[in-house]
Amino acid sequence: MKRFVYLLLLIALCSIQLSCSSNRQLKPGALPVITDLSTIQEYTFNGKMSFSDGVEGGSGQVSWNQNHDRIAVTLKAPLSNKSWTLIDAPGHAEIQLSNGETIYGLTAGDLISEQIGWDLPWKDLQAWVIGQKSPSGRILNKHTNGDFEILDQGWFISYSKIKTNGNGIVPHKIIARKDPYSIKLIIKNWQW
Repeated sequence: MKRFVYLLLLIALCSIQLSCSSNRQLKPGALPVITDLSTIQEYTFNGKMSFSDGVEGGSGQVSWNQNHDRIAVTLKAPLSNKSWTLIDAPGHAEIQLSNGETIYGLTAGDLISEQIGWDLPWKDLQAWVIGQKSPSGRILNKHTNGDFEILDQGWFISYSKIKTNGNGIVPHKIIARKDPYSIKLIIKNWQW
């Protein structure tokens, strides 16, 4: 009988351990190391994204899919029911609009800039979403809660809501600002 009680206790403790380890939380004061996604060839994330030029802006649901050197980003605006999908691949860039029209261009950065009306740093944004900086960028501050800030090409990028994901530690809130412009990402989930 005593062995049976110990066995039940052991099973209960193992169950608690397994449930806690699948939802890892960062310990207060811990300084996490962001998972280096620059070496990952395939990843996706979903969430919300917004752009602003200081006067006008737009926002919507975003789905970002990186597959080796091909990126597909879909942005859906909830109020206007408009959406567009950007395809960026070597030698090919296009935006597919919700009205069925497809616009082709030399670079994805040029196509995005035409859609939003200002020069968005597309290549830099690709690095920023995975917690990287361009070669000339520098980390300004790193906080004990894991948040950090980068100054990159005149853009101030802040990372917060650093959380563990089943595969690593990644930011879930990214804000890039360069007066009067801003780009915000709230990421619900990452997969790689």
